[in-house]
Amino acid sequence: MAVGPRQTDSNNRYDPNQDFTSDQLRRFGHVANQAQRNREQREREEKLFGVVKTAKKRALKPVVTPKNAKEAKSLRYAVWLFVALIAALWIMYMTA
Repeated sequence: MAVGPRQTDSNNRYDPNQDFTSDQLRRFGHVANQAQRNREQREREEKLFGVVKTAKKRALKPVVTPKNAKEAKSLRYAVWLFVALIAALWIMYMTA
C-alpha cells in the first residue's frame, strides 16, 4: 500500500461562529437542560426504587431451593408423565 503525504490543509470554510443561529442555540439549550433534568429525575427514582427492588427480591426469595436445576426438571418431568399416564388410563377405561 502506498503511503501518501500527510494532509496539512485544514478545513478553512468552517466557521464556528456561524455554526448555529441564536434561535437554534436557545432551542438546543432548552432541550439539553430538559434532558439533564430528566436524567437527574430518573436517577433519583432509581435510587428510591432500587431500595424497593432489593427488598422485594429478598422477600420473594424462595425458602427451599432445589439442589440443582437438573433435579428439579427431572422431577417435574416425572410428575407430568405420571399425570399423562393416569389420564390415558382413564380415557381407556371410559371408552372400553
